[in-house]
Amino acid sequence: PVARIEAYGRAVIGAQAYLIYYPGDTEAWWQLGRARQGEGNLSEALDAYAQAVVVDRSSETARKVFLAQGELLLQLRRYAEARDAFEAALAIRETSDARRGRLEAARALGDYTTALDDVTFLLRENPEDAALLSAQLDMLLAAWMRQDISESQ
Repeated sequence: PVARIEAYGRAVIGAQAYLIYYPGDTEAWWQLGRARQGEGNLSEALDAYAQAVVVDRSSETARKVFLAQGELLLQLRRYAEARDAFEAALAIRETSDARRGRLEAARALGDYTTALDDVTFLLRENPEDAALLSAQLDMLLAAWMRQDISESQ
């Protein structure tokens, strides 16, 4: 663990040095966020991810930043912010990893409409996924019990 933390520390120093000369570089901020996360400095990782997408909110690197941000926010149980991060990633490009993240966040928030939309999308890619089928049934029942959907759905 000590060697791992030292390696992440060197990555932090390298990214910070690079950012002195290129403060708007999305990739460098993403790398700094990953290094901070590897060190266990989660608040600083979130700060780096937020800085990464100040200017660039539409590139493939920005999508990776939003995914990393969303996954970290899920770990921290900050579900509304996580859902927003995954939605930003989905606005750039539809991917199953962003859909899975948003599904988890929406489900935790009780937003079964969004969660069902995501599970339906994911089942189109993998219709035999037993975990997704089970999640879909659970959400349909929960949404119906809350009267978020009608019996016909």
